[in-house]
Amino acid sequence: MPKFEALLFDLGNVLFEIDIPKCSKAIYDLLDPEVDKEVFREEFRMKNHALEIGELSKAVFINFILSHARKGTQALDVILAWNSMLIGMPAVHFDLLKRLKKKYKLYLLSNINAFHHPRFLEMIAEDHDITDFDSYFDQTFYSHLIGYRKPDPKTYDHVLEEVGVQPDKLFYLDDTEEHIRSAGEKGVQTQLIRDIKETRAMMEWLLV
Repeated sequence: MPKFEALLFDLGNVLFEIDIPKCSKAIYDLLDPEVDKEVFREEFRMKNHALEIGELSKAVFINFILSHARKGTQALDVILAWNSMLIGMPAVHFDLLKRLKKKYKLYLLSNINAFHHPRFLEMIAEDHDITDFDSYFDQTFYSHLIGYRKPDPKTYDHVLEEVGVQPDKLFYLDDTEEHIRSAGEKGVQTQLIRDIKETRAMMEWLLV
């Protein structure tokens, strides 16, 4: 039987399905053919990281893409391409979270930005008529709001300090090996999710 006091969930491809290749294609389809893709990729990575810790505004991010885009590309084109990675959340996850909350403290930790955060909440409302997503957790940690992103060790220090749970009593589910490794170095118990379908099985196991 699992022996944890609290559960910490990642969001993308753990609870909420995302499609990064789809998004990458949509972004690259906007680019001017003359753009050096390798240079753009590195610049984009840096801009995304800054966006995810709230250091870059939405306007600056959009203008960065537009400065590399084909003539005639509009801000809305950028937003739609960037949000195209958001697919949806399986309905069963909501029921399982409700049941888990009766047994554990529940927390959410996500590398996310000011574009994807409101849009995924809108999608949950549209798809499931749920407008209180954060209430499924005792506390949520969104990188663009807390100023830290995974796998920065300070991210886990912040979470552990906030929740007041001993690391070995916290069970963390994430789909990125680097994030799992960084949390494990803090003493957090971890589980790598390789496919979102594994999440349901893990949640059911935690209810045993």
